Amino acid sequence: MVSLISRAGLLDEAEQLIMESTYLGEHLELWRILLSSCVDKRNLRIGVRAAEQVLRLDPEDGPTYVLLSNLYAAARRWDCVAEMRRKIRELRLEKDPGISWIDARNGIHVFSSGEQSNLIVDEAQTEVLWLRGNMTKSVAEDFDARIYTTQDV
Repeated sequence: MVSLISRAGLLDEAEQLIMESTYLGEHLELWRILLSSCVDKRNLRIGVRAAEQVLRLDPEDGPTYVLLSNLYAAARRWDCVAEMRRKIRELRLEKDPGISWIDARNGIHVFSSGEQSNLIVDEAQTEVLWLRGNMTKSVAEDFDARIYTTQDV
């Protein structure tokens, strides 16, 4: 319920639901759901309170510092953003790299974001550049302003 209510933008109601239940009040995930919705809705007031509750339950909860940093950035509170980033560094929190795979040439190749050591990376980057060039060229050749006008002719 907290997730549905908070995603609908009813942040006060979601916070109230968590606070009125003794069991839910100690449930870290629900506070984090509320915080995440506060970031989406840019509600600094409730978001900070939700973050305080999560950090009360788990002072080293990395995702909360990241969400709080994003919330402060949305509110242009750069001093608070810097403080959160400093805290993240102090806790030595590291983001897990994005991992993906591709089935090519009868084999599965696993790679992570920013990886340059995989033998197929160079070949894949060349292919992506070739595809991007062809798409750009195709759009430029086929573009006719009369077709894409937003006004009646």
